[in-house]
Amino acid sequence: MSGVKGVQDLEAKIRLLHRVTQITPSDPFAWHALGLTLYNNKSYPDAYSFFMKAHEIKPDFSAANLFYIGDCLRRSGRIEESKVYLGKAAILKTHNKIDEKGCALARKLLQSGSCGATSTPAFKATKTETLPTNDKQ
Repeated sequence: MSGVKGVQDLEAKIRLLHRVTQITPSDPFAWHALGLTLYNNKSYPDAYSFFMKAHEIKPDFSAANLFYIGDCLRRSGRIEESKVYLGKAAILKTHNKIDEKGCALARKLLQSGSCGATSTPAFKATKTETLPTNDKQ
């Protein structure tokens, strides 16, 4: 699982990440990591809420976060909303490889016309794709 090295149990990861969000509630990376854990477990509605929380704290801080918001919306059938976030992800300035991948995947979904296809494979984060925690806004 990305972001929680050494923790194998999904429920333990979620509890740990919830605790991190309690300790640093204004850290968008903590909320993003919680969303990522749920996204990788295909809990898209729950993941969406945490990606949105990260976005509310610091709008457009990450192309990857915008991609995940868009993909969760796409998977729930909210295609037009999905295109808005995927469009933002596709043009947002990237700062690292994670954002570059989110940007590229957003462009790919938009260009392929597969925004309406809920079965399109999406980005699955790995340990090396974990966003770092940063308390500075």
